Amino acid sequence: MKAGVIINISAGRFEILREKISKLEHVFDEIITGPGKFGENFLRKAEVENISSSNFKEAIKELTLKLSEKSDVIVSVGGDGTANMIAEVIINEGIDIPIMGIGGGTANVGPLIRFSLDSLEKPSRIETVNCLKVWKGDKHVGYAFVDVVFGDTFLGTLENKVVNLSAENFLKDGKKVPKIPCDDIAECLEIFRGEKKIQIHNIGRIAQVVASPLNFSKFYIGKAITGILCWAPFFKAIGALIVSSRVVVNSQLTQEDMKSPVVLEQILFNIDETIKINGLRKGVYLILDGNPICECDAPVILRGLKECVKVFTGSQKSCYPIGEGVICEHIRESPKDS
Repeated sequence: MKAGVIINISAGRFEILREKISKLEHVFDEIITGPGKFGENFLRKAEVENISSSNFKEAIKELTLKLSEKSDVIVSVGGDGTANMIAEVIINEGIDIPIMGIGGGTANVGPLIRFSLDSLEKPSRIETVNCLKVWKGDKHVGYAFVDVVFGDTFLGTLENKVVNLSAENFLKDGKKVPKIPCDDIAECLEIFRGEKKIQIHNIGRIAQVVASPLNFSKFYIGKAITGILCWAPFFKAIGALIVSSRVVVNSQLTQEDMKSPVVLEQILFNIDETIKINGLRKGVYLILDGNPICECDAPVILRGLKECVKVFTGSQKSCYPIGEGVICEHIRESPKDS
């Protein structure tokens, strides 16, 4: 099997994994990769495909297009956001090639990432996964395989620690600037399922809105504690949205946070339904799989796409979700109650 390998050295766990990347040369018969930091610097035996793009996202697109013509699989070494960029190209260009995601980011919890360099094995099975397609106004802006987060911060890694980073600063100049997330993001939140407005009753101040595709909805059968998610398998829901009284995508979680309740409103939606979100405050941004995309200064529309990307997986040991990112290490190390 010939692999096209794309490496993101900016991913959260990259420095920890740097010396392990060469393991890929023992898994695949042939490897083709990008120049310099995109793979050449770490895979000495690999064939190198040169690119002309200097912008990071454009470089990922160019590499995905070129490597997919010469490979049996595209291997993403990075986080959920890196795999998202590759999958976006595959969907938009109609490319029939699977992704093999290797966790190297801040979280690594999405369905595109099924492998770890710490226990790397040959890919053996192909599955297909769902996603959410996202528009701002009438402009398509991307896809989400993990989540769509509405807020002013996103989770990232700074000096090997997970922190909330300013979405505004990152989009403006690419800088990672720590920021305490705002916990009041909506002036007059409106959510529509199709043409019907959904009433939000019990939240009060809205701290965060999050939507996710449901790739493994059978997991929720019988688990009433998950709220209406336990209904998802029976209604063939493609996605779920929550409105939260607290910031749930937060790097500063501690045991103290468990002592006060989080109030949630939950909405399920099917494959033939759209969700529209409007009424967010100025300075609230759209975050797709950890990637800041744009400010939410127009209505945001979500729609599910079923089985839109092929994903390589291996044994049960390395199956989704990997969850070996800096965020998981951070939570495990959070202070305990005294």
